[in-house]
Amino acid sequence: MGIFRKNKKEEKSPLQKALDRIKAAYIFAFISAGLTLIITLVAVLGGFTLVNGINIYSLADVVFILILAILLKTIKSRVAAVILFVHFMWNKVLMWVDNPQLAYNFTWFLFAAGFFYGILGTFSYHKLKKQEEAALKMEIETKTETEMGIEAEAESNELS
Repeated sequence: MGIFRKNKKEEKSPLQKALDRIKAAYIFAFISAGLTLIITLVAVLGGFTLVNGINIYSLADVVFILILAILLKTIKSRVAAVILFVHFMWNKVLMWVDNPQLAYNFTWFLFAAGFFYGILGTFSYHKLKKQEEAALKMEIETKTETEMGIEAEAESNELS
């Protein structure tokens, strides 16, 4: 009878959804850095260029992407998510201007969507964390007020 039972997935919390989006973005960033590194090494060491303008200075781009990915992964940086998306799109525009045939490669869309999800995820994450902190602060204040009320009531009973 168990084989006919539908597998009900547990509903993810909004915080978990935000973390999943952030994870997708930094995974895409690590992949992007890896691909850029490979293309750069092939261009510099092998003398074969897939894209004009790729040279040894493209390694700075790799480092930049890695720094943004690490910031995204560790501190869920909204700034890093936005810069990563803008940097990626700017590089795509420059690449398309230089080589219009590359515009027909739609794998860029997956990366753009992943980076955009990173923006959505980081903003959602920080909003939800702020709400959690406010709720926790409110709960602590309520407990403190309740405890103070109980103590004041006990003191008044002792005085009577």
